Amino acid sequence: MTPREGRAGGGAEGRARALRRLTRPLRHALAARLLTALAALAARAPRLSPLLGAALGVGVGVGLWLCGARAARVALGGLRRLGGGWPLAARYCASWADLGRRVGEWLAAPAGPARVRLSPGAEALLAEARAGLARGEVWVALTGHLGHWELLGAALAARGAPLLAVAAAPKAGALGDWLAARRARLGVRVTHPGAAGAALRGLLRAPTGGERRALCFLIDQSVAGRARPLPFLGAPAPTAALPARLIAAARRRGRVTRVLWVAAPRGAGGWYEVAAEDLSAHPDPLARATERLDALVRAHPAQWVWLNDRWRPRGARRAWGEGAP
Repeated sequence: MTPREGRAGGGAEGRARALRRLTRPLRHALAARLLTALAALAARAPRLSPLLGAALGVGVGVGLWLCGARAARVALGGLRRLGGGWPLAARYCASWADLGRRVGEWLAAPAGPARVRLSPGAEALLAEARAGLARGEVWVALTGHLGHWELLGAALAARGAPLLAVAAAPKAGALGDWLAARRARLGVRVTHPGAAGAALRGLLRAPTGGERRALCFLIDQSVAGRARPLPFLGAPAPTAALPARLIAAARRRGRVTRVLWVAAPRGAGGWYEVAAEDLSAHPDPLARATERLDALVRAHPAQWVWLNDRWRPRGARRAWGEGAP
């Protein structure tokens, strides 16, 4: 590629980003209205909601592909990493259908047909978590965008272990408000990485008997801050260092801190099976959690969200060369 071609490509990408920023308020307002309408329909016909969601998911995915949208390119690039199996186009449509199905199930919750159950090991760790949170311990759950992470949070909240999820900075406007209200209704609160330190301090200072939540990190988000490269689907992927930093901070303050890997892939009969592993004594919980996520994505490729470019640094600094945070 010549310098002129590089500048032309960069200019086109810059114009596309500017257009996305310009149209974001309108797109988010329309998305909030669509979700409101779908939620109303799901309340009336909860068993139809996943089917309608799957159909809409395929329609959105095909539409993005026909428009040459970045989301379609990123999804196709990620799916290529798995190689083999079905034709790429079939895998692409299956992933969008599955995403739409999960959105439909989430909109129909808690009255919908989606079913969540815990493995015996997860039930035992959940009982420990309830008791530990009541004693003022810090519990940290590591998970990813696989299976039904939204219903996973709702299921844990319903069983007495509510989550404070650390996700991307909240979307402003109608869509962000709608998502926050929907998650709160199901017992899940969300904060963003910039506020995660304050959230941890709040948990440490919470009075005995007050509401206590486990911190939850979705470890497969694209990273713009401090990160370390971890192998994921055959290539190094910048992975946020924030979970390890907060775990270390809580332990420096003398708090008992437990770390879990949790996930809820869909298995036989449409059940979302919650599995958990105690990583508290593991020398590198984040690396172990990434290994578990890698294995689950390979086993259930349609159930992972392929829209974030996990392998693009986005300016992330590989800060672990300076020592563990």
